[in-house]
Amino acid sequence: MAVQGVSIALATEDVARSVQFYLDQLGFACPLQLDGFARVRLGAADMEYGVREFGLLDDNGYRLSFAQHVAAN
Repeated sequence: MAVQGVSIALATEDVARSVQFYLDQLGFACPLQLDGFARVRLGAADMEYGVREFGLLDDNGYRLSFAQHVAAN
C-alpha cells in the first residue's frame, strides 16, 4: 500500500529529535516547527472512513495509524 498523504501534529518533550526521526527515517517534510510543537507531513492528507490502514510505533513510543481511501467495488 502506498501512502498518499498524512499530516501529524507532534507535541513531545524533544520536538527537534522527533522531527529528525520523521524526516530521516520516514521521509516526511516539516512545514511548521515551534517551541514544543511541530507538524510533519507526507503527501496530501486524506482521513476518511472506508480506508486501508497500517500502523507503526515511533521513537517516542506513540502508535501511529496511516490510512488510504479504498474505492467502493
